[in-house]
Amino acid sequence: MARQVRMLLEGSFLDRKENLLAFGNPGSGKSHLLCALAQELLVNGGRQMRFTTCALLVQELLIAKRELAAEPGDQTAGAVRRPAHRRPGLRATKPEEMEVLFTTAGGALRARQAC
Repeated sequence: MARQVRMLLEGSFLDRKENLLAFGNPGSGKSHLLCALAQELLVNGGRQMRFTTCALLVQELLIAKRELAAEPGDQTAGAVRRPAHRRPGLRATKPEEMEVLFTTAGGALRARQAC
């Protein structure tokens, strides 16, 4: 784990425009580790990045998917611009939410297995 953290601190994944997803049990320190990594890369490394929770990412992907699927001139396409504020954590219960989540997570896992 320490070797992986040192590699992440180099920030090369940002240069390659790769996403960083953290999986683990609640309370295992994922958010703490990622916040410390982001602070180091932002403050001391002068880097830029986007930091979001899984729940917000799923909501944003669902909105983007709905907007892409909407017909031109459809009034519902841009009706929701920002995801509703929810407590951190995954509460995906609708089939379309699970589809987006599994597609995102599956792609990350396939990429990791390819390494």
